[in-house]
Amino acid sequence: MIGDCNAIQFLNERKRNGISTSISEEFNLFMDHHQLIELKLNQRSFTWSNHRDSPTLTKLDRCLVTIDWIERFPLAMLMRLPKTTSDHLPLKLEFYKHPPCRKLFRFELFWLLKHDLKELIGAWWKAAPSSPDASTNLVMKLGFLRSKLKTWNRLTNGNILVRKTQIKKQISELDSQEEIRCLSMEAQCKRRVLREQLESILQEEEALWKQRAHVNWLQ
Repeated sequence: MIGDCNAIQFLNERKRNGISTSISEEFNLFMDHHQLIELKLNQRSFTWSNHRDSPTLTKLDRCLVTIDWIERFPLAMLMRLPKTTSDHLPLKLEFYKHPPCRKLFRFELFWLLKHDLKELIGAWWKAAPSSPDASTNLVMKLGFLRSKLKTWNRLTNGNILVRKTQIKKQISELDSQEEIRCLSMEAQCKRRVLREQLESILQEEEALWKQRAHVNWLQ
């Protein structure tokens, strides 16, 4: 059921006075009786305005669904459309039984080997956009965190196999130079750092393949 319900559930769904508590109570009783759940609208708190100089803003338009419907369409999203001549905000409901093809986000265990990651996650979580609604707030913060982690991983870690190949090549070149002449202190120091980096990458790779093997075994 989607459209103008001409009623509010809570006091914070109307900006300015004129709230009818009896209609709100009847509306909440109706929802409880039919076991309806409101599908949350992203990015907007109100759906109706009287367009006056000091406007009254109210949330009248909703999408009400049952628990069975949510289980059938767990990826459903209620979105707003641009308002034109109407005093109501147009709503758009998107839903599908099967999720669209999308690359799966996976938290890699080897990320935990990075000493600064926990502090970064804490900072990103605090900086993420928030919502007064608990479920919406969680979805928004997790989405923001996922985006930050993907960018951080691309810039910091890149492709493990590529990094390992590049470092092994540099070490091999220094080893070859050592067979011809003594390495300078700078070259020896560089090789030592490269070997430490290689050891770190091998630990990351081990954690990565352990995680992959566990996932494949579960499947």
